[in-house]
Amino acid sequence: LCSVKQMLRPGGVLLLSASGASEDINPAYRELYRQDHASTGEYHTYYSRDQAGKVLYETHHFTEEELRLLLVKHGFEIQTFEKSRESSSRRPQESAWFFYVTAHVPL
Repeated sequence: LCSVKQMLRPGGVLLLSASGASEDINPAYRELYRQDHASTGEYHTYYSRDQAGKVLYETHHFTEEELRLLLVKHGFEIQTFEKSRESSSRRPQESAWFFYVTAHVPL
């Protein structure tokens, strides 16, 4: 967010989509958060793995409050903030929360 803000002029617009914390609608995510918490050190962060269980990368799911606070902390003004229940690309049979945000750099 710091780099993005530096690249935008005053009045510049940020369009952001982010994965939302989904333990309330998806038990599989609840288990992933719990399982990987000790090694990631952060709740809502887990390791995305391939079908053989090999770790591909670390994934973080934001809470709405966390994402809002990060945007404000980095100097953005939030214009729209939508929360949508959808299926994820890696788990199309399961629901997850996604956030769609429009924010701008103040004039």
